[in-house]
Amino acid sequence: MVDTLRRQIFLVLFLLGTITVLIIAAFDLRHVLSGKGTHRKAIYFNEISSLIKGLDSFIEKYSLVPIIISGESELKDLTNTDYDAITAEFAEIISRCESCYQLRYIDANGGERVKVVKREGEVRIVPAEELQNKGMRDYFLETMKLPSGEIYVSPIELNREFGEIEKPLTPVIRFATPVKEKVGMVIMNAYVTDIFGGHYLNPEGIAFVTDERGYYIYHSALPEKEFGSPENLGTRENIFRDYPELRDKLRDDKGEIELEAEDAILFYRRFSSTPTLRFTSGQIIPRRIVYQEFYARIWFYTFFVIGGIVFIYFFSFLLGKALTSGLTTVSSAMKRFSEGDMDARCYIKHAPQEIKEIGRTFNTMAEEIQSRTWKENLLNRRLRRFIEMNRELVSTLKLSSLLDMITEKVNDEFEAVFSWIGLVEEGNFEIRPVAFHGRESGYLSEINVTYDDTLTGLGPTGMAIKTGTPQIEPDIRDDVNYRPWLEKALRRGFLSSAAFPMMYKGRVSGVLNIYFDRPRAIKEEDIDT
Repeated sequence: MVDTLRRQIFLVLFLLGTITVLIIAAFDLRHVLSGKGTHRKAIYFNEISSLIKGLDSFIEKYSLVPIIISGESELKDLTNTDYDAITAEFAEIISRCESCYQLRYIDANGGERVKVVKREGEVRIVPAEELQNKGMRDYFLETMKLPSGEIYVSPIELNREFGEIEKPLTPVIRFATPVKEKVGMVIMNAYVTDIFGGHYLNPEGIAFVTDERGYYIYHSALPEKEFGSPENLGTRENIFRDYPELRDKLRDDKGEIELEAEDAILFYRRFSSTPTLRFTSGQIIPRRIVYQEFYARIWFYTFFVIGGIVFIYFFSFLLGKALTSGLTTVSSAMKRFSEGDMDARCYIKHAPQEIKEIGRTFNTMAEEIQSRTWKENLLNRRLRRFIEMNRELVSTLKLSSLLDMITEKVNDEFEAVFSWIGLVEEGNFEIRPVAFHGRESGYLSEINVTYDDTLTGLGPTGMAIKTGTPQIEPDIRDDVNYRPWLEKALRRGFLSSAAFPMMYKGRVSGVLNIYFDRPRAIKEEDIDT
């Protein structure tokens, strides 16, 4: 019967668990399929943004330098003294500016009046014969249109000297501002060589930045593609040349663009740091990298389903075994108890609450039956003892011998060290000892016990006479009413006591006192029986 129940439980649990696992896997897998690669794509677009974070920080850091110089320097009329002072000031500024390449003052006609250059940490003041006129350059014309205090930021391009692209190639951004009353302008050329590197990009992808026409400014895999515009190297290397279909995408979508090529996916986003500095940045990521998380999730759900079914199989088997084992434990305990094993109990750790409750109910019932049986046996033993005592008492006629025999039997029965019987003295509330047995050692001659309302009448002996009920002292050291006799009792090793009233014709005629050399030697249930 137990085996049949175990098989039924296993089958139900296994089927329910397997169906649940399949439903969970199917529901979550549906979301994975519908959002194929979406999470990774969002990460790639965020990584694209990190490409231009360096540029934004760079512009914010260096755009104020020309404004500060134009506000603090006297640049209206350059006398020889003024030239030396301003040149020294420019040299000091550029030496402390990490990415500064050139710092110049250009007059209203486009002529360079002060020019300081820093290469590989060395600052050089350009002599007058090497100064040039920049009156036809775009950055000069655009800056001189601005009101005082405004800043012009140029596109990123290669630096030119005397009309030729400087070697080695030096990509720069120019920051320029007009001097008060437009007597000229202050302009700073800043290196941009390392702005786009060192960001958190996918190491297996290709990162790039282009200007608004699609010419590469930065290409992590092929630096030779950089600066291919006509005004720079003229190589015509362009994002639209590499991905012609991207141009159609740009017409339809002005935000984030995702373009799937043969073996890779291109992620593309437009940015505009300033009105004159518009560009795009992106990544080219191999298709297997973009969808690797998707494929991993597919494998995960495959193993999840297989592992879940295996787990449910063993879980159902073990749980069914645990449930039936609880019933077996209860049945076995009941059988042993019915056969006379009064200590038989069932302790169930792993089973449903209902089965545990059956076990606890059985244990409670068994304990009550065992306790009742023990009390009945104890009562029977004591009845037999007192019957024997009565027989001995009846065979004797002398009262003192009877009382001595009672105290002796009491000591043996209760394992006491001392007992005595006192009779009530009418009129003076005193109790007269008439018999004792055990460790007396002069105790009765040293104490005074009454049953009045004085301190000597509030002990267990006096209260037993006044109330007609037994008085138990589990530990005489804890009862303040025992103080009159405490020191003498402790000296003889008494630690607990009991006083029993002796009734004759409906009234108390004496007291039986019992003393023990251990605390809590006698309990209330001993009196009840």
